[in-house]
Amino acid sequence: MLMKEMAATMTTDKKHGRGISRALICAFFLSFMFMPVFTAPCRAAPALDRCRNMEGTRVCPDNRDRSMWYIFPPDPQVSLKDNRVPDYHVSLYHYAGRKGTGDEEKFWAKGLFTVNIVRKHPKYTVVRIRKRLQRMGIKKPKLRSIPVSASNIKLVFGNSVTEYSSGTRWAGNVLTLPLDEAMAMVLANALDKGPVTLTLMLDETVNGLKLNGKNWEQATIPLSESLSIDLEPARFPANFSRTPLENDMSMAYTAIEVRAYDFEEQAVPGLYAETVEVALKVPGGQEVKSVRFLKDTEPVQTIHFSRAADMSIPYRVRVTCVYSDGRSLQGPWVEKSGEAFIDIYKCKPRNIKNEP
Repeated sequence: MLMKEMAATMTTDKKHGRGISRALICAFFLSFMFMPVFTAPCRAAPALDRCRNMEGTRVCPDNRDRSMWYIFPPDPQVSLKDNRVPDYHVSLYHYAGRKGTGDEEKFWAKGLFTVNIVRKHPKYTVVRIRKRLQRMGIKKPKLRSIPVSASNIKLVFGNSVTEYSSGTRWAGNVLTLPLDEAMAMVLANALDKGPVTLTLMLDETVNGLKLNGKNWEQATIPLSESLSIDLEPARFPANFSRTPLENDMSMAYTAIEVRAYDFEEQAVPGLYAETVEVALKVPGGQEVKSVRFLKDTEPVQTIHFSRAADMSIPYRVRVTCVYSDGRSLQGPWVEKSGEAFIDIYKCKPRNIKNEP
């Protein structure tokens, strides 16, 4: 009936030159009225309550598309290098106090654990799943990775835990985890005695739908996996490194070089000797040491202190000049801005150069 009225309207309007316009307007409103009937939303997602094991892998069908299936993520594995050596590295840094620094009772350790994790299904797994689905009557099965909304990784050794979190699916890659002092110290001692096993725990959240009565509702499935990583320093020594920081302390922290060329250049007439005193802040207080230059001594001498000091902290220098006629001229204490050397130029008060 509606179509007849529409046709009649078009015939009548043609006489007035408005047939086409009225027809288009009417068709537009008809299509708008009936559009919801044909474009009802389709919530396609994994049906988490219909999952099953297939070829050693967990799979889920789509809640609407019979040909669509979702594959759960594969187990994590340590990648192997070309020579079949596991791709991980343990870097330990430790500091044992020294008498010279005044902290001989102190010890601390930290470290980094780097491991290359891969997540791949066994060869031909996807091909076999697709053939299995075809035998179930699905002509052209489509396979996708199941959605994962969160991944939390924990490295566990003894009572120590180091964590890493990702807000999306973690496909595996090179993972670098810092080792806190407690874990690094225990691990360092354990590796001295032989192989050690770390546990990598991976907690993920899988997203999908579950049927509640006649309605599909949002749902999640917790997925937990663990991987044991055997650390074998005797078998793979290149995978381990230890850095004792106390052995790498620069001599600049315990020694200051003094340069005086007044005698060689004959820059000060009648000069008999010059003495350079250095007052340095060290653990426990201040230490003052000196060197003396004469006509026949080396123009470069080194002052060695009994304790280490932070050379970024300014120290003080004083120069005393002694002349052949018996006069002695002592300069004031002058602050030096942390360099590990002192250059004396013409023995007189405030004669210390700040530049090299």
